[in-house]
Amino acid sequence: MELRSRRISFVVFILLSCFCTYLGTAIDTITASRPIRDPETIISNGSAFILGFFSPGNSSNRYVGIWYNKKSEPVIWVANRNKPLKNASGVVSISEDGNLVVLNEQNEVLWSSSVSNPVNNVSAQLLDTGNLVLRDITTGIIWESFREPTDTFLAGMKLRSQIRTGPIVQLRSWKSPSDPSPGSFSLGIDPSNIPETIIWNDSRVYARSGPWNGQFFLGIPNMYSIYIDGYKLSVDDQTGVVDFYYLFPNKSMFFVISSQGISERKNWVDEENNWEVIYRSQETECDVYGWCGAFGSCNPEKKPICSCLRGFEPKTIQEWNRGNWTSGCVRKSPLQCERKINQTGEVKKEDGFLKLEMMKLPYFEERSSVSAANCREYCLNNCSCIAYAYDTGIGCMTWTGSLIDLQKFSSGGADLYIRLAHSELEKKGNKVVVIVPVVAGTITGAICIFFLCRFGNLVLRDITTGIRIWESFQEPTDTFLVGMDLSSHMRTGPIVQLRYWKSPSDPSPGSFSFGIGSSNIPEGFIWNDSQVYWRTGPWNGQLFIGILFMYSGYLDGYKLLADGRTGFVNFSYSFPNTSIFYVLTTLGIIEERYRDDEKNDWVVTFLSRETECDVYGWCGAFGNCNPQKKPICSCLRGFEPMNMEEWSRGNWTNGCFRKKQLQCERINQTGEVAKQDGFLKLEMKKVPYFAERSPIPVENCSEHCLNNCSCIVYAYDAGIGCMTWTRSLIDLQKFSNGDADLYIRLAHTELGKFHDVLSILLLLC
Repeated sequence: MELRSRRISFVVFILLSCFCTYLGTAIDTITASRPIRDPETIISNGSAFILGFFSPGNSSNRYVGIWYNKKSEPVIWVANRNKPLKNASGVVSISEDGNLVVLNEQNEVLWSSSVSNPVNNVSAQLLDTGNLVLRDITTGIIWESFREPTDTFLAGMKLRSQIRTGPIVQLRSWKSPSDPSPGSFSLGIDPSNIPETIIWNDSRVYARSGPWNGQFFLGIPNMYSIYIDGYKLSVDDQTGVVDFYYLFPNKSMFFVISSQGISERKNWVDEENNWEVIYRSQETECDVYGWCGAFGSCNPEKKPICSCLRGFEPKTIQEWNRGNWTSGCVRKSPLQCERKINQTGEVKKEDGFLKLEMMKLPYFEERSSVSAANCREYCLNNCSCIAYAYDTGIGCMTWTGSLIDLQKFSSGGADLYIRLAHSELEKKGNKVVVIVPVVAGTITGAICIFFLCRFGNLVLRDITTGIRIWESFQEPTDTFLVGMDLSSHMRTGPIVQLRYWKSPSDPSPGSFSFGIGSSNIPEGFIWNDSQVYWRTGPWNGQLFIGILFMYSGYLDGYKLLADGRTGFVNFSYSFPNTSIFYVLTTLGIIEERYRDDEKNDWVVTFLSRETECDVYGWCGAFGNCNPQKKPICSCLRGFEPMNMEEWSRGNWTNGCFRKKQLQCERINQTGEVAKQDGFLKLEMKKVPYFAERSPIPVENCSEHCLNNCSCIVYAYDAGIGCMTWTRSLIDLQKFSNGDADLYIRLAHTELGKFHDVLSILLLLC
C-alpha cells in the first residue's frame, strides 16, 4: 500500500511539474497560435516584468510596452513608439515570415522586429531580465529588445558604439511623458579619444560623463561611491566596437533618460516599496555642457557660478556681467613658447603650469602613453598643449584646443594643470617655487640623477632628455606598492612579479613568488618554485572572484588590463595611496597592510591564507573544501574518494572520482540510451582552475556545456561570460558569501530527488 501511494505521489508530481511548465511557457511567451490582444499581457518567468498594452500619461493612444511588475510600473521599452494604436484593438503576434509584429484592427503592421531572413517555428519570450527575445527553435535568439532600447538602460543591456562611425545602440528619450515617440535627447557612448557617455540634444552635446578610467567616469563624482555596483566598458581593438554595460544581474536598478534630457538612476527600495532616484546627470546648471564657455570654470557653490580661469578674462565683458557666459574667456598674456614661435626675439621666463584640484576634465582630451613623471614635460615641449592631467587608469591626457566644460567638484574629479605665462603664475615673493631633486650620480654617456618618488619608486633619469632609464618598480622584491604594475605575457608568463625573502633575516630570493598568470582568464598566483600554491580565482573586470575580501574591499581601485595585440597583461592599483601595501611573506602568504593613524602602526587587513582550504588543491580533484565543516574535505555529490584509506586518515590530495558514468559517454561508447545528464547547482563556490571562456550569453551557457560531452561543469559571471571546464575540478572551496554558482554535470541517477530534479528542469528550460 505504501509503495502504491509513493507511485501515485510520483505520478501526481510529474503531472503537476508538466502542468506548471506549460503554464510557465504560456504566460511569458507569444507564438503564432497564441498572440495577445489588448488588454492581455504576458509576465516573465520570475514575475519581474510585464509586456502588454498601455496608455501613457494623459494620452488615449495605445502602445505595446514592457514595464516593471512593481509599484508605479515604470515602462522600460516601447515597440510601436512611432505609430500608436488609436483604440484597444491591438494584437501582438508572430507573422508568417517569423517576425514579432504589432497589428491594428485593420491588420496593418504598426511595428515589426524586422528580421530580414524568413524563419519558421518562432516564439517571442519575455525574460526575467526585461529582455524580449525572438527565438528560432533551431538557431536560437534572432532578435532582442535589448539591441533596440528606447529610453531605459537595464542590467544585461549594452550601449554600443563604433570608433569610426559612432553610436550603434543608444537610448532615445520620449518626446514627452505622454508621448513615447523619439524625443530630441539621446544617450550613448562617444568612442573618440577616450570613451565617455554623452547626452546629445539632437546632434549637439548637452551633457557628458567625463572620460572612462577603467572603473568609472571621471566626471561623475557619485561614481566614486556607487561604481562598486559594477559598471564595465570594453574596447575591441580589432573591430573598433566599444561596449558599456553593467556586470551584475540586478532587476532592482535602471537608468532612464527623461524627455528633458536628464539621465536618472533609480533603485528599488523594499522598505519604502518604491523607486528612489540615487543619481541625476543634471543637479545644477554646471552639469550642462559648456555652461561657462571656453576657459570658464563652473562652481555651483559660488555666486556667480561662472568664472574665468586664472590668466584669462571674459571675451565679452558686457555679456558676462549679464550672466551670459557662453562666449567664454580669452588668455590675458601670450605664452612664452608662442613668442618664440613668432620670432619676436623677446626673452622671458619659461611657461609653467597652474594646478587646479578636483576638476571635471574638459572635453576633447588626447591620450598619450608617457608615464606620470614625464606627462608634464611632454606637454611643455609642445606649444600647442595648453593643459595636461594624469590618471593611473587612463595615462597622460593633454589638451590642444579650448578648454570647455570645466567644473569644480567638492570631491572626486582630477587634478588639471593648465599652461600659463610665467607672469600669470602664483608668486612666492618674486620667485616661482621649483622643487629640484638632488643629483646622486652619473653614468657614462649621459648625465643622470636618482630620484626617489613619493610613492616609493626609485628612478634613474637622464637629465638632458628627462627619460627614465631604470626604476625600482620594474624590479620589485617582496612588496607591491601603489604605482607598480605586475605584468605578464600570455605566451611567456610573468615578467614583473614579487619574490619573497628567504627568511626574515635573509632578503635573498626564496622559493615563493607572486604574479599574474595570463592563460585563459587572468588571475593572480602564488607559486612555490614552479608549483601553484594559491590562486585568486579569475578576474571579472573589477575583482578576482576567488577572494571574498574583494567583494567589500575592491572599492580601493584594482585594475587589470590585457592587451590582445601585444599579449601583455598588467595588474595595478588605480588610486594614489601611500597608506597601503602588499607583501609576500616568507611563509608564502600575501598580506595587505594598512596604516592606522590612530594606532600609529600597520594593520593587516587581508591574508591570502586563512585556513588550509586556501592552499591550492587541498582536497584534490573533485574534492570540495569547507573550512566550517569537520572534516573540511568532502567529495562532490556523484563522486567518491579515490583512496578511501588515505581519505579516512585526512590525506585528501588524491581527490575523488565519478561514481556513475555520464550518459553522453555511454552513448559515445556503447550506444546505450538512458535519461540525459543534468546539472547540479553548487552555490557560492570558489571556481576551479583551468576555466575556458566563451562569449555566449547566460541563457545559452548551460546548453553550450550540455552539447559538449567533455564539458563537466559551467558557471557564468557577467564580467567574464560563460566559463566551462573540461579537466578535473581542482581547488574548489565553499564560501559563506560571494563568488559564483557552479553547475556540475552528473549522470541522471546521481541527481537529487524530486526537489533537485525540478530545480534542474527549470534551469534548463
